[in-house]
Amino acid sequence: MTIQLKKLIFVTLVFFQLGVIVAQKKPYENPEIFRVGLEPNHATIVPHWNAFDALTAKYLESDQIKSLNGDWKFKFVEGKENIPQGFEKPTYDVSSWDDIKVPSNWERQGFGIPIYANTNMDIEPDDVGCYRFNVNIPRTDLINKRVFLYFTGVRTGMHTYVNGEEMGYSEGVALPVEFDITKQLQSGENTIAVKVYRKATSVILENEDYWRLSGIFRDVYLVFRSPTYVEDFEVNGDMNGNWKVKARIINKQDNPYRGLQLTARLYDANENEVATQSVPVSDLLKNASDEVEMTTKVEDIKLWSAEKPNLYRTVLELTQNGNTLEAMACNTGFRTVKLENELLLVNGQSVRIKGVNAYGWDGKNAQASSYETLEKEVVLMKQNNINAVRACFYPAHPYFLELCDKYGIYMMDEAGIETHYQGDYHNLPEWKGTHLDRVQRMLERDKNHPSVIIWSCGNETLVGDNTEATYHWLKQRDPSRLVYNDAEDKTHQLEVSSDILGHGYVNYEKLMRHFGTKGKSVIVKEYAHSMGNATGQLDQLWDVMRDPKYKKLQGGFIWDFVDQGWEMEKDGKTFYDYGKLSGKTMQEHFCINGIVQPDRKPTPKLIQVKKVYADIKFEAISIENLKFKVTNYAYFTNLEDYNFKWELLVDGKKTSEGNFDVSLVPQSDKEITLNIPASALQAKGEKLINFRAFTKEAQLGIPANHEIAWEQIPLAAFKSEKATLTNKIKVSEKGEIVVVKNKKSTFTFNKKTGGLTSWIANGTEVLAEAPIINTWRSVTDNDISGWGGSYVEYFDKWNKAGLNTTTNTLKEIKVDKNTIVVKSELTAKSKALFELEITYEFTANSGLKISTKAIPTKRLLSFNMTDIPRFGWDVTLTNPYNNVTWYGRGPHENYIDRNSSTLVAEYNATIDELHTPYIFPQANGNHTDTRWMETRTKKGNGLHFTLEKEKNELYNFTASPYSETDLDNAEHTIDLKKDGNVHLHIDYKHSGVGNMPRHKRPEHVVPVEEMEFSLIIDPVK
Repeated sequence: MTIQLKKLIFVTLVFFQLGVIVAQKKPYENPEIFRVGLEPNHATIVPHWNAFDALTAKYLESDQIKSLNGDWKFKFVEGKENIPQGFEKPTYDVSSWDDIKVPSNWERQGFGIPIYANTNMDIEPDDVGCYRFNVNIPRTDLINKRVFLYFTGVRTGMHTYVNGEEMGYSEGVALPVEFDITKQLQSGENTIAVKVYRKATSVILENEDYWRLSGIFRDVYLVFRSPTYVEDFEVNGDMNGNWKVKARIINKQDNPYRGLQLTARLYDANENEVATQSVPVSDLLKNASDEVEMTTKVEDIKLWSAEKPNLYRTVLELTQNGNTLEAMACNTGFRTVKLENELLLVNGQSVRIKGVNAYGWDGKNAQASSYETLEKEVVLMKQNNINAVRACFYPAHPYFLELCDKYGIYMMDEAGIETHYQGDYHNLPEWKGTHLDRVQRMLERDKNHPSVIIWSCGNETLVGDNTEATYHWLKQRDPSRLVYNDAEDKTHQLEVSSDILGHGYVNYEKLMRHFGTKGKSVIVKEYAHSMGNATGQLDQLWDVMRDPKYKKLQGGFIWDFVDQGWEMEKDGKTFYDYGKLSGKTMQEHFCINGIVQPDRKPTPKLIQVKKVYADIKFEAISIENLKFKVTNYAYFTNLEDYNFKWELLVDGKKTSEGNFDVSLVPQSDKEITLNIPASALQAKGEKLINFRAFTKEAQLGIPANHEIAWEQIPLAAFKSEKATLTNKIKVSEKGEIVVVKNKKSTFTFNKKTGGLTSWIANGTEVLAEAPIINTWRSVTDNDISGWGGSYVEYFDKWNKAGLNTTTNTLKEIKVDKNTIVVKSELTAKSKALFELEITYEFTANSGLKISTKAIPTKRLLSFNMTDIPRFGWDVTLTNPYNNVTWYGRGPHENYIDRNSSTLVAEYNATIDELHTPYIFPQANGNHTDTRWMETRTKKGNGLHFTLEKEKNELYNFTASPYSETDLDNAEHTIDLKKDGNVHLHIDYKHSGVGNMPRHKRPEHVVPVEEMEFSLIIDPVK
């Protein structure tokens, strides 16, 4: 043990002893009191009476564990002065109290006010939750036993009592809290009482971007143990097969204990014993302990990684003269994590972190997610190519870590420390103890999980003595993992101790320029802020991440996985809130930034993440010779584990397909040649080839034949349709009305406005409103966010120009026997933004060709816009036309900077299915690279839309049951009301969604420039 580590441990003990001395003096007001009466820190231990049960039992399934989860009696009070005096005594009558579910946040159960905040410090009200629970314990369960009361997660401060006697005090969110309550228990009924303080000193260090909630929100249970037991143990397995076990055995009975032995057995996934080692334990006097250690080398070991989570179980058995006192087990993964040449290595490979940030949030249960929800979350991650999680901003649930071990997820386990760069808590000596306590409790609890490869000292703090102490303690206590320290020095004069850099939200130009080739490895702690309709530019970012020139870029964690929505109900409909209706929000809906919804329902963002995170890539080498390159970005997986398929599409329809094999070692590429029948390639039309990769065999969480990667490569280009015009029309004028008739259609124009006010096709009115040129879309969160300057760069300019209030002001209309030409201005605030010339011609299919030319005015140019939301036609159709067929990218919503996960093909959907229900309503449902699209009634009548352009340009479309105004005005999905129309947008150009807080790429915007295009609309039947 180093001198520095001894000093850190001494400091911790001093603070602990100080806490014991002054524990009665309002500990929730004293930063130096954070734990009183707690058992020493240790790994998660689930004891059993025999080794077989330890091997086979699931988490917390044991005859030695008695769950206290369930209904507790509960009294909520505002202000500590209103705590019922003496309620902790068994004689106090609580029969009139409310019932509350444990585990839960009491705000989710209807007590107090839930608050969402990001940067606001110390805003919690002075609420207190008074808990009571009676548990019956038979006399036989107390004979020759030690009994412990264990809390897995409580926020914020807590006093605990057993049968009226105070056991101690603890602070710190999601930290283990354990008391030895042996002496306080009696046979029969026992009363457990807890005071939980919402406002305690430690909220200063819990200034995280999340819901500020309270209560006993994780499991509570009793642990019955032998009086001589394993107090702590640590297991490590490395890539060379070295299996090391340490344990501390303690005797808590009056008599000495002799003849003790600790045996460790290693079992593989099939429960076959593969190694055994034993060590005698010294004779133990009362309250004496002995630390033992054993190491052996295991041959032919299978290594653990996120790709290949080969998991073993270590079973410890403590015996006395051959009789089992207790047994316990933990997951064991043989892997080596180290820092070499400033790179994170797992089993010798510089793996890339394809991660997400995850709270374990649940829309119904808030921070008290069920085991089923946690497992559903991990499985969803695995099926979508996510290989890592940052446990923001406090230690993950122990069961979640079990799942990460099992399914294969790298974990950055994070201590609950964040001041959001405020105050001097990083330096004040009275705060050092609680800083250290938080990282110590985390590490000691989670040290046996192979999934944990990085310890995090916390989030968004300032560099100082206290934050530096957390890094050095973690690093010296556990050199087998990396340590990340997110502390910053605003003066740029102090160096932060950290094994890696985690710069959040940097763009890829900066990554390439400053971090990619020298210095420490970069694993971005937060990036791709996915608030609302977002997560653009992910392809470009990962092109840089995977570029061999930038080896120091090792991935990062998307912000974040789950929308922190608060489930509510109104008028029988379920929706999600963000504090506006359910409680209080300090940052509007800034908590709604997941790639899945609170019930784990995927959004289009998740599909894009799956595509970009895939370890398999296909590229064209020679289209003529059907030669392609396959790249394997995995580190431990040969591509022979997958089945591969090619599909040939002609004009959006699959015409032929075949299978092929690829054997390719990790981190390499090879050329392949496809054998596609010549007859299939001779078909006329646009030809596209799809590559698909599927799992051959079922894996944990991933079924066989699960698609893991895909790509589409064009073989022959698309050619746009050309309109066939006709002069076989009849034009009549009466006053301000112009009527044009042909075989199947009647068009009515208004000479006063220049608009097409009616179109009767096949005997049915098509239009609900006159089509208009539009530049506006309902603003996305990235459009309007003040963070990163988006508000100033985008929305503020759009708003000042009045893009959301534009009207068409007629200048001139000319009618001849074949053509109607409308010259007008797109105006806002009585000022012209675009000069428009719109020419209506009539097709032989009884349709329209609308040629549009737009020239921006000096006024519009004066706003110096780099982007406008869209440019195209808004066509509001009557209700029957709500079935959509299109040839373009799909099937899910996509934008110019978030469309690589889609494939060009022919698709069908209703307008309801095309709507993406973002929790905070905003623009959604766009589809890029559209060749043509149709809206039809149930009977099959409809309209066919395409562009006519020499460059064969493609277009965007959105078809929605809601108008842009409806989306802009709504604050929740429950606010959206259908008006019975089909709101169709045919956009010549449509802006990307961006990647906050960075601006959109130049190639993803709609520039303010002259635009010209022709739209063809024909009736179909």
